[in-house]
Amino acid sequence: MLSHFIGLRYSFSRQQSHLVAFISRISTFGMVLAVSLLILVTSVMNGFDQALKEKIINIVPHVTLVSDTPIDEWQVLLDKAKQHPLVENASPFSFFQGMLVQGDKIKPLLLTSFDLAEQPDSSLLLQKLKQTGFNGFTSTNAIILGDAVANHLGVKVGETVQFMGANQSISAPVPSELTVVGIIRTGTQMDQKLGLTDRQTLAKLQGFSNLQAVNGIRLYLTDIFASREVAVDQRFALGLPHVNDWTSSLGNLYQAVQMSRKLIFLLVFIIIAVAAFNLVSTLILAVHDKASDVAILRTLGCTRRQILGIFIFQGAAIGVMGVLFGIIFGILLSIGLPKIVNWGEQLLGSQLLKTEIYPIDYLPTHIRLEDILLISLMALGLCLVATIIPAIRAAQLSPAKILRYE
Repeated sequence: MLSHFIGLRYSFSRQQSHLVAFISRISTFGMVLAVSLLILVTSVMNGFDQALKEKIINIVPHVTLVSDTPIDEWQVLLDKAKQHPLVENASPFSFFQGMLVQGDKIKPLLLTSFDLAEQPDSSLLLQKLKQTGFNGFTSTNAIILGDAVANHLGVKVGETVQFMGANQSISAPVPSELTVVGIIRTGTQMDQKLGLTDRQTLAKLQGFSNLQAVNGIRLYLTDIFASREVAVDQRFALGLPHVNDWTSSLGNLYQAVQMSRKLIFLLVFIIIAVAAFNLVSTLILAVHDKASDVAILRTLGCTRRQILGIFIFQGAAIGVMGVLFGIIFGILLSIGLPKIVNWGEQLLGSQLLKTEIYPIDYLPTHIRLEDILLISLMALGLCLVATIIPAIRAAQLSPAKILRYE
């Protein structure tokens, strides 16, 4: 079409004034920057969201049910729990709050029982332990530590640590010597408090008469967002007094990530809006620069609708070019940012993200096609809206008034 052909020539013409060319480049650069930043930010927030779901929530049981007394017949409870349609895996577990002592260093720790056979296949702990060659606890009084705990205490595999916990039958803490048989790194906050041992060792530390007894049942669900409802159902079904789900410990963190994602998306969207409406000034200057051309086109028979289409297409061409390059740079930045951060950490000799403060110790990114499409459509839509006023102004130019002074 004639409007498209002329609009495309105006968009990339070298014969326009220096001011119009400069403003046009600024508008295009602003759109490239805004789109690439929004893709980068959404990729980072998607990465945190994915890491939270696949790593942190994967490690923590989705639902835990705890008894005030040792549970001897826990297999019966497991069979009942597995009858629920949303329960993917159920296993017995024990826990014991205490402290690890190594020399003059102390680390509070919730010691938890662990059995390879009772872990779901998707368990991050199971995967990490298999990578280290761990095949199960082959000796009593053995313990596996998170690397942050081991680094704090300064212990290595094969060394011993003292565990002090409040035994049920004795009011004073009873120190017990445990041998470190493994150190694992999950890259999450769990590394700061991870301590695993076998069920028998933990029962002995707690003073249980039955070394097969446990404190409670933990459940892993097919739908993590149904944990609250499943917890209530299983509390009545199993008859255990204390119930908890992952939202009580990690729910605030998950909601904070979701809220931050929305707020950052809104802020960067405002940048896109500013960049899009820079087209208004660009096209107004272009209309002024091409006023005589418009007048000649009108005298040659071009309609107001065709003149309108010329400048709308010119603004759309600038917007499409900005969005296209913005997508390319945004994807490249999203892919390369984790490597850039790692390189910067190695260069500076310090860690940017630490699990003492942040939920994970690395910067994740995850690019979603639907986010890129949404960002592109929003940017292009704003660009089209921004072209309407200058295009209408161009269509309303009077050829007689313009050519009178030519």
